[in-house]
Amino acid sequence: MRHQIFALVGGAHVVALFAFGCSFPDYVLLQPEASNGGGGSGGSGSGGGGGASVSPLGGAGSHPVGGSTGAPGAGESGAGAPGAGTSGANPVGNDGGGAGQGGEGGAPPVAPKKCADYPALPIDAVCFDDATHAYLFRSETKSFSIAAAQCTFYEMHLASIETPVEDTFIIQSAAKIDGPSRFGYFWIGGTTLGSHGTWRWTDGSAFWTGDAKGKPYGDAYFNWRTGSPMNPDADSCVFSDGPGWQDGDCTLDRPYVCEAD
Repeated sequence: MRHQIFALVGGAHVVALFAFGCSFPDYVLLQPEASNGGGGSGGSGSGGGGGASVSPLGGAGSHPVGGSTGAPGAGESGAGAPGAGTSGANPVGNDGGGAGQGGEGGAPPVAPKKCADYPALPIDAVCFDDATHAYLFRSETKSFSIAAAQCTFYEMHLASIETPVEDTFIIQSAAKIDGPSRFGYFWIGGTTLGSHGTWRWTDGSAFWTGDAKGKPYGDAYFNWRTGSPMNPDADSCVFSDGPGWQDGDCTLDRPYVCEAD
């Protein structure tokens, strides 16, 4: 007796053909249920990007259901553009969900405070604006820590001098103040308080390490006078005398300069 087995394999279809002698039974067709197609994802973006969430999978079988639309993304600014949906990954699956909605516009940037935002200033204070900031010069002498606290009362901080242009502006503004409020030596915001060996502005950003033979952090600006700083390993604070910066005893009373962001 002849016994032959032929197997034909094609994709998800398996056809089994059994032949016994000269008698051939009907073909047997086996087809598994269609698997889910991959859903589309909403595009993500900032300042108006599409939604970042992934849409549900497309359905399969006799009643396929498409994926749903991606969730909105949180844009940083402006109106977001929709993201592009993608089709289901499996050929028998339904198309994926539609595009994600555009991200919502973020809050507008906060404008830096100017001198006009401070209509009621103490008698010892003079305010000057540069292109981006307001600077409050107070001739009332205070220790470094008290001066820093006084600046926060006006939603300011002791001046963080980060460019030669800013440094020049502060020096020239201080020179304009005459009479009993005249500025000589005045506190700016550099200090080693809490970080001996490292000089930081009161916002925490480092600009110098070590003594006069030290070095700046990255490309940070500095304007030390010759021989300064002298006391990096103690509580020391930075003051300007016009031509440059020096460091000294933080408990001494000096005029000071506050800066608004």
